[in-house]
This record gives sequence, structure tokens and C-alpha cells, in this order.
Amino acid sequence: MFLTAEASIFINSNPDAVWDYASDPKKWTASNPEEHFGLVYNNPLNRPGEGVEFHQRESVAGWYADLRGKILYVQEQRVVVWAGIAYYPVFFGLIKVRIAEGGTIKIDSTSRGSALA
Repeated sequence: MFLTAEASIFINSNPDAVWDYASDPKKWTASNPEEHFGLVYNNPLNRPGEGVEFHQRESVAGWYADLRGKILYVQEQRVVVWAGIAYYPVFFGLIKVRIAEGGTIKIDSTSRGSALA
């Protein structure tokens, strides 16, 4: 069974500024500290890039998740494609549910700013 979801937002800024903010793991974590507990890209720049593995600790709908993944494709300021496995500890960590996750993030320039989908 596959579960898919789509979301989009509009940001009153240019794609370069959106990319600079969203690709910084410290800013990403600070953007929602109730659900984002840390993000690290395993490269010297600590930024997304093709083939770069990452680790994100987060809460999804109140459930703690430990997500490890890889960036599959990057076109800076435009597109990022990623895939990974999220581990959800259940019953105080006695059982770990593993769920394959992935996504495509697109930044489109519009007359009003940037649209993220």
C-alpha cells in the first residue's frame, strides 16, 4: 500500500532566498522545533547534494521518527528528490516500525514570489 500526499505553500521571496533558508539544517530544525529535532547532511558543507546521505530526527503526528535517507537528485534552487527509511519506535522502543519515505520538493518562481510543492 502506498500513501501519497501533496502540499504546497507560497513564500513572498525569491527562489534563491528560499533555497538558502530551506537547505540550512539549523534553520530547517528551528522552523518547527516542536516537530524537528535535528537534521544532518553527511558531507563537509552539511547541505543537500546528489548522493548525500542525511539523518533527521522528527515527530510525525506525535510519533517520534528517526529518518535516514539519501538525496537522489538536486537542481539547486529548483528541485530536490530524496528517499529514505523512517524508524518509528513503538511500545517504548520494543518494536521498530520501518516505513519507506521519499519526496520531491519543487521551488517555482512566480510573479508573487516562490511556490513550493
